Amino acid sequence: MDFEVVDKNVLKLSGIRIDHVVSRGSDLAPCDPTLAEVLQIHREWRLLCNLEIDNGLRYVGGGKANEAFWRTLINDIYIGRGELRRRCQTNNYEAYLDWLHELENSTTRYWESDRANSFHISYKEACIGRRFFVTNKGYFGIGPAELEEGDQIYVLAGGKHPFALRPSSMPQPDTFELVGDCYVHGVMDGEAVSDHATARESVEGGNGEELYNDQSLDLDLPLRDFHNVFIV
Repeated sequence: MDFEVVDKNVLKLSGIRIDHVVSRGSDLAPCDPTLAEVLQIHREWRLLCNLEIDNGLRYVGGGKANEAFWRTLINDIYIGRGELRRRCQTNNYEAYLDWLHELENSTTRYWESDRANSFHISYKEACIGRRFFVTNKGYFGIGPAELEEGDQIYVLAGGKHPFALRPSSMPQPDTFELVGDCYVHGVMDGEAVSDHATARESVEGGNGEELYNDQSLDLDLPLRDFHNVFIV
């Protein structure tokens, strides 16, 4: 990541502003949560997205909002047998449904299906000690527990993954405090800093099958208006 040390307390970087946080859910406890706690958090997070039912809403980053939601829960990375990590496939939705069914009906801490167990492992790795959020444009994300409404989501030069930055009270314009890294569904493959063709090629499956075949609704992407930001 490209940066310049202005003084011992300030870093100067270039960044692209994606959006800002307008709502956030409760954070998932850093200790091992009970299944009842996980279910409660899941329901709360779905309400943030207006997904009380799978109503076919479209997602700002392309595709359907319901698919964006379950992929966000695991940072779009599915951990299968042998701790093998891979990009989610469409059929991993069945694992999400198994996981949700067992959350709603299980009376034990044990998983009946391997798919539900794998999804839960993926979910815990993505969400333990973190919280779900929604941005002004409608992006879904997972960020630090310290995340607050009004925090800005930026991609910083030299990287593709977003960070949450909090506006500082210092008089210097574009000065922020670093809150932490985020997963934001729809801007994790360079969409913010490259043309659509390049970004969409990067999310093809191994057999050439396109994983996201709906165009983004965010007409501001891709962005190229890098500007200086100062991190204190």
